[in-house]
Amino acid sequence: MKKKKRNKPPIGGSVGNAKESEMLLKIAENYMAVCDTLDKMNSCLNQACAAWNISLLPDGERIKNIDKHIDAINRINDDMTEKDRNDMRNNIELLISEKLKHYPDKKIIMLRAKIVKVNGKLHVKAESVVMDKNSQNV
Repeated sequence: MKKKKRNKPPIGGSVGNAKESEMLLKIAENYMAVCDTLDKMNSCLNQACAAWNISLLPDGERIKNIDKHIDAINRINDDMTEKDRNDMRNNIELLISEKLKHYPDKKIIMLRAKIVKVNGKLHVKAESVVMDKNSQNV
């Protein structure tokens, strides 16, 4: 007897023709090119997730949410200089523009992503949920 396939909730998997991990790497490829350690790569990937999610907001809310994100990072990393904050802002804005350029209609929320080493090779694991069509909150 064959098992019935259940409809799974819209978590993970792929949206359209690209997997979440591929989409994140696409928008972050230039940003991650300077990363020389796994920790730095994961940090850059986390910034790409944040930028992706901020890109889903209406234009007028993006700047405010970029500031909130930077403030949250600053609370954890209290030795950030004003230059660090400005660099982070510029990077997030560039990541947002890459997301909007390559995936303007992808309405998914990136929950998390991580680069892991499996059998000596790096792999990106990403999780997401499909954004509610009526939602304006990320």
